[in-house]
Amino acid sequence: MYITDDGTDLYFDISAYEGDKTGPFVMVIHGFTGHCEEPFLQQIRSAFHEAGADVMIAELYGHGRSGGAFRNHTLYRWFSNLIRLIDEAKEHWMKPGQKLILCGHSQGGLSVLMAAAMKKDVVNGVIALAPALNIPEDARSGTLLGYAFNPDHIPDELPANETDMLSGNYIRVAQTIFPEPVIRTYPGPVLVIHGTADESVPYQVSEQAMDYLSNGMLELIDGDTHCFDRYPDNVCQTAVRWLNMVCGMEETE
Repeated sequence: MYITDDGTDLYFDISAYEGDKTGPFVMVIHGFTGHCEEPFLQQIRSAFHEAGADVMIAELYGHGRSGGAFRNHTLYRWFSNLIRLIDEAKEHWMKPGQKLILCGHSQGGLSVLMAAAMKKDVVNGVIALAPALNIPEDARSGTLLGYAFNPDHIPDELPANETDMLSGNYIRVAQTIFPEPVIRTYPGPVLVIHGTADESVPYQVSEQAMDYLSNGMLELIDGDTHCFDRYPDNVCQTAVRWLNMVCGMEETE
């Protein structure tokens, strides 16, 4: 299914729970260069659904089946996409009184934390998986994914990986974003899960976030990677236990 945000088609899919209880509505968002079909995201989507949640998984601007060129995506575009998806879910998909939980990985983790602060009146909780809260400061200091540049003279494009290029406007936008004072305003519960062997976002970034998350909980997965390749079951079990605590869901084995 698709919705449109400022002329861009955004792909999403919803797994509606058909059991005899009403769990939360969980929105799952990928990270930088990611998409809905990543095995880990599908695993956590299934874990939420089996535990009794309705689950929306979506692809944001420039990623997967959604519109827009990857090269031209920015954090501003992603924030706008998330606000649109939240409004769409509230209007068309959520049940009366149902709690809304945002779940995002990496850049998606940063984005859902920012969106939750912007929509604090409707977002009841956040699960941030290896959130890339370091992106804005890295952009200001002149680094991105190991690529160094002059932050005062940003190139027109930068390598995102071995095959994809990224517009310098991504950096220009990221430099203007200061997550801490925004996220600090979100009063709801936040679960942060981070692997201690994360090769992309140091787990210390999440430890530092506990200083300004007023209702935050950090779970470190010893020896796991940025995409939780080693212990995905531990991540899913931790997330479902937290949903049970926050939303009154029944735990599953």
